Amino acid sequence: MYPAVGSVRAREAARACRARGQAVPGSSRKFSPGPFSWTLSRRTFLPDSEDWLRNDERGISTLKRDLNVTVRLKPQEEPEAFTTEEWATRFPDPQAFVLVFELWYGASFVQDYYFCAVDGYRARLPYPEVGGLTISREKYAIAKAVDLSDSLDEYIPRAGLRIED
Repeated sequence: MYPAVGSVRAREAARACRARGQAVPGSSRKFSPGPFSWTLSRRTFLPDSEDWLRNDERGISTLKRDLNVTVRLKPQEEPEAFTTEEWATRFPDPQAFVLVFELWYGASFVQDYYFCAVDGYRARLPYPEVGGLTISREKYAIAKAVDLSDSLDEYIPRAGLRIED
């Protein structure tokens, strides 16, 4: 029999079930840590450019280690100009354009990531965190996936951006 609800044993048993990704007895919901809580922050994610299979025509990058992880360019009819931030317009070609990439796990949409195509589309830079010029490790990993010309690491410091420690 399952321990009484609210008891120390019940909380420990529920915690053990959640850690294994199993349903907690007496609960109608199955605990799921989410497909990317483990992928982006620790184990699989922080890949290099070589860790991705890319199809530029379709705008899709697939992680070689886990073919369920894809980053897809969101289709746009016309590119939207991005002129409000100095970090995006400080290049020889000052025009910058908004790009939106979608992170998918299998058939499930996970999250949108906003980027700027800078310097005549020579680089795709993720938007930095609000209130600073820092790019999170997660956004950097997505940027590596969509870095077709291998120019990301050159353009980040040129834009005055830095990667979160």
